Amino acid sequence: MIETCKAQQTDVIFSEFHDAVFYRIIDTLAPLIGDVEGEEVAQEALLKVFLLIQKNNSFDNFRESLFAMKPLAFVIAKNMALSRIRHKKVREKFHEIERLKQANASIKSIESTVINDHQTQLMLEAVNHLPPICRQVFIHRKLYGKSHTDIAQMLSISTKTVENHLAKGLKLCRQYIVKQHIKASSMEKKRA
Repeated sequence: MIETCKAQQTDVIFSEFHDAVFYRIIDTLAPLIGDVEGEEVAQEALLKVFLLIQKNNSFDNFRESLFAMKPLAFVIAKNMALSRIRHKKVREKFHEIERLKQANASIKSIESTVINDHQTQLMLEAVNHLPPICRQVFIHRKLYGKSHTDIAQMLSISTKTVENHLAKGLKLCRQYIVKQHIKASSMEKKRA
């Protein structure tokens, strides 16, 4: 019965403390974190003060001890609000970094696609500049994956000739691509 009475008095005292401090804390925090978050922080700060007083004091001086902790309630609330602000900034920075990483990956993907398309286009141009028989041998071997023997039979030439046309085709394609890169580099230098 005595414990029930003390608990009821504690509730009444805390309610008075809450009424005296709660809205003042919200008014102080609202410019920093807004009303809704300010209410949450104020509630947590008051609870921390209440638990601290309840843990460290007897019931006899509970009221005086609790009301003496008004400044501590403001300090706790302010520190919690600043902590939330810092945490929010860290989260925002993390999300910004993630967005930049995704954007960068997307750009790299686009760049590699463009580079691959350009390289494929350049290779096709090089193959189209090959002499006709050399081009046929090169296409059948590199695109269709046919063996030297199959190509030799199809074109009625020896396997050694197939090998020679392949070597010549690779050499001419390489020369064409190098020539195109040199041409592109000289054009870029002229622009600069």
